[in-house]
Order: sequence, then C-alpha cells, then structure tokens
Amino acid sequence: MTAAALIGPDDIREAARGLDGVAVRTPLMAVPALAELVGFPVYLKLESRQPTGAFKLRGAWTALRRLDTEARSRGVITYSSGNHGQAVAFAAQRMGVRAVIVMPETAPAAKVSGVEYYSYLRSVQSLDRAHVAIIVVDATMRFGELVAAVQNLRRVQALALVLDDLTIHGNAVVRVIL
Repeated sequence: MTAAALIGPDDIREAARGLDGVAVRTPLMAVPALAELVGFPVYLKLESRQPTGAFKLRGAWTALRRLDTEARSRGVITYSSGNHGQAVAFAAQRMGVRAVIVMPETAPAAKVSGVEYYSYLRSVQSLDRAHVAIIVVDATMRFGELVAAVQNLRRVQALALVLDDLTIHGNAVVRVIL
C-alpha cells in the first residue's frame, strides 16, 4: 500500500486543524523574473517563516500530537540531518515529550544548533532526564547499521518512531492551505 492510499483529505484537514496556533499561515510570493524565464507564473511558499524555519514543523507536530498518552510518556526518536530533527525537538519541547534526535556528524552546524536550541541536554548518559537529546553518529555508518542502531535504541528506551504516515499527514497540510 502506498502512502497516497493511506492518506485521505480528512486526515489532512484534521492535521491542519491541529496546527492552529502552532504553524504560521505562510504566504505565497510571486517571482516575476523566474516566471518570465520559464513562461508561466512561479510562486514561492515562504515556509522559512515557520518557528523552526521549515515546513517539517507541520509533520512533526502532527505526529507527536496524535500519539496516545502512553506513547507520549515514553518519548520519541527520529533520525535527521536537519529540519525534521529541529521540528521534532520543537514539538517535543512544547509538548513536554522526551525526544531523541539522531544526527550524522556531517549535519550542518546550523541544523545541530537548531536542535540544540530546543534541547536541555546533549549527553546520552543522562538520556532518561532529557527533554531533547542529540546523538551524533559516525558519518561512515552504513544506512542499515544506522537503522539497526535507531531501532535498538527505540526498543531499549521504548520510544515511538517519528518517521511515519502521521508525519506525512502534517506535511501534506502545506498543499491544502495553498
């Protein structure tokens, strides 16, 4: 089954309602010079105006908001080299949910700083007391090893994974509000 088959208009409308007061309703900006170059109207959706600087806030917030009370109390984990990690950290901090953001050592410093901004802690040793913790992994780690490491930490810490259809529901809201 594809993601498109899993997500319906009602899912997206509900996600949009859940973002009230969190995500900014961003404008479309016409780009006349580019439109002239390509021969049709071109607009930019200014998602950089979101609190986290990207549309990923919509998906992360929706995913955390839709977790049941038990899953929220255990916390969440995700892997990201930037915007998704910042969005999960933002949502977790605002909702009081413990979050672990796994980032590659090659993640841009600005993205790591963005996650750290919402963090109370960066040390893995005190993970149980953290609201948001960052785990930096070796950039040479193979993808399969990375997935296994994240899944193992998820299992040991009983964390909910924030990379699923609930994230897609929230990210799809960008399209609905155009």
